[in-house]
Amino acid sequence: PKQVSLTLKEQNYLLNVAKASLAFYYRETEPVTLADANAVKLFNYNRGITIALFGMKPSRILSIESYIGYMVFKNTIPVAYGGGWMFGDRCKIGLNIYPPFRKGESGIIFAEVLRLYHQFYKQQRFMVMPYQFGKGNKEGLQSAAFWFYYKLGFRPATAALQQLALDEVAKKQAVKKYRTPFAVLQKFT
Repeated sequence: PKQVSLTLKEQNYLLNVAKASLAFYYRETEPVTLADANAVKLFNYNRGITIALFGMKPSRILSIESYIGYMVFKNTIPVAYGGGWMFGDRCKIGLNIYPPFRKGESGIIFAEVLRLYHQFYKQQRFMVMPYQFGKGNKEGLQSAAFWFYYKLGFRPATAALQQLALDEVAKKQAVKKYRTPFAVLQKFT
């Protein structure tokens, strides 16, 4: 990725775009709401993908983990947001693709986010927390987000859930229109 040099005016503009984009979908994240405009960074990727990073105001920075938010743009249109909670070389990460942009390049977008956190912040291990795919998050269950992360190489933490996932994969391969039941998706959380 190529980091873009930004003026304070451009950093504030990106921050305002992020806030407006989230407000449009009735959403909010602390790194954007409590962002320090001076900490806004922008990176250009191939395929028209740009990622803005948002660090929080010094008074709001967490004491143990670093919580850095991001917004992904495709050809200057906001398409996704999320954040990473970093501690050492471990990052708990989440992705939220805006509904009109789901499917398509979602996997590529998330791969670029992971690459940015790896290259810029030196993160080596990534974890997806259960909320991202449905724990206390109905939209995560409805979209079967578990399978999005699974296709990208994330795996359940326990042997029992790993086996359940393998069983579900076998069912999906055997019956093309098979859809994992909500009850099973809830077990993964």
